[in-house]
Amino acid sequence: MKRDSFFSTAAITCLIFLAMLVGFSWDTVWYSFKEPVDIYEQGYDFVEAGKGGHIETTLFASLDKAVSQTTTTKSRRGGTTTTTKHYYIVPVYDADDNEYYVCVEVLDSNKSPYTNLVNETWEYYFEGTQDIPPEGVKFTGTAKKLDKDIYKHVKDWFEEAEWFESDADIEKYVLPIRLVAKSFEMRNAFMIGYVVLAGLSILCFVISRKRNKKFEQKEEEFRQQTQVVMGDEVYVTLPMGSYPKRELARVDAFLAGQDKIQAIAAFRDITGCGLAEAKDIVDHWYDYYI
Repeated sequence: MKRDSFFSTAAITCLIFLAMLVGFSWDTVWYSFKEPVDIYEQGYDFVEAGKGGHIETTLFASLDKAVSQTTTTKSRRGGTTTTTKHYYIVPVYDADDNEYYVCVEVLDSNKSPYTNLVNETWEYYFEGTQDIPPEGVKFTGTAKKLDKDIYKHVKDWFEEAEWFESDADIEKYVLPIRLVAKSFEMRNAFMIGYVVLAGLSILCFVISRKRNKKFEQKEEEFRQQTQVVMGDEVYVTLPMGSYPKRELARVDAFLAGQDKIQAIAAFRDITGCGLAEAKDIVDHWYDYYI
């Protein structure tokens, strides 16, 4: 008898989807429980804080777009998806108000406010042609490590601009960190997804276990019904009578070797039954021989 595998497969499938969901959203959920911080509030040390966290701030200045990165992914159906990310340089500070620089990662569809911020920054801070300081861009997200290739482009920008006096200053004040926008309002939706998938997994495992126990009981009952021990000999009950299991082992060996014709011939030799009856029993062999 075959065990029930539907609910086991369903449980494993739910666990796979749960793992994928956690991998995709764990930081959104984890950081959403943290108190949001403004990286420009008095006394906040961005350099000391490092990566991670729940950031809600206004990016009030941006020097330039250091680099753009386009990636293309192929789907199983042959289609392609292109994603372009832009990296804008923004200033941050440590506890002593020393100025450092990081990047904010921006999708192509959201780049306009940052492009405007770059223009406003230069017009107000460097050229003095604008009297009103930039209103800035509202940012909600977290801080992550910056890709090495992107980081190299950012350092090249500072070197070409001759912003610092030496390469050592670039290494010191240009941080390999990127600000990544995230919507922490999605936390509840992700949490519901975690609970639902975990609950379905547990439920399917419990149902699968109970059903398999029933199958085990039925198998044992069937074994007791079809196999009778007489002395030291085990007999298998067939429609035409009971036969020693050791004799029927020949039939089982032929079936194990995928030789159905020889199995039928051996069965007829043992029992003396007709071809049609032998074929029917061999076709359902494991309903009798366990």
